[in-house]
Amino acid sequence: MAMKLFFAPASPFTRKVRIVAIEKGLHDRIELVTAPPMKNLPELHRANPMGGIPALLLEDGESLYDSPVICEYLDSLAEKPRLFPASGMERFRALRSQALADGLMEFAVEIVYERRRTDAEISQSVIARRTKGIERTLAAIDAEIADLPETPDIRHIGFGAALGYVSFRLPEINWQKAHPRMKRWYGKFSERPSMKETEPGDS
Repeated sequence: MAMKLFFAPASPFTRKVRIVAIEKGLHDRIELVTAPPMKNLPELHRANPMGGIPALLLEDGESLYDSPVICEYLDSLAEKPRLFPASGMERFRALRSQALADGLMEFAVEIVYERRRTDAEISQSVIARRTKGIERTLAAIDAEIADLPETPDIRHIGFGAALGYVSFRLPEINWQKAHPRMKRWYGKFSERPSMKETEPGDS
């Protein structure tokens, strides 16, 4: 029995998990199950009572959620490549960077969902606050790019998934113009097979 990953093609959080799976050589052990949260699929709710994605159903029927937990679990299944530093301050820096990437994803997803409301319900103040949050977070990620280790780990993966989502859903932010160093880094990282195979889409 394969593990099952409940995901949506456009979700940056599920993309992060898929990238980790590919980088670890585990993707052949994972069955992808399309489960948009708004569909309220019973199978997803059994795997994650909160109804969010990603959720990973293990071979023994136990489930894990959400992306930080799943990513670290997958990293534990194979010794190399190590995507989470084992201990010390380097580990906490990596976890902090992952939180920064997740925060960027959350801000962007909130804007996307806010814009899907009817005109009468859309809150421009919410969109403005989240946009400011995105700008601050992008600047923080840009500052960390120069200090990333040469070997890709969860920092690279988180940043790659987050920046890809902003480019996909919020191209008007045009972070590439504001952060040319980050643009160069992202252009190179995006050439990895794991990034190409998981490019976001609406299908």
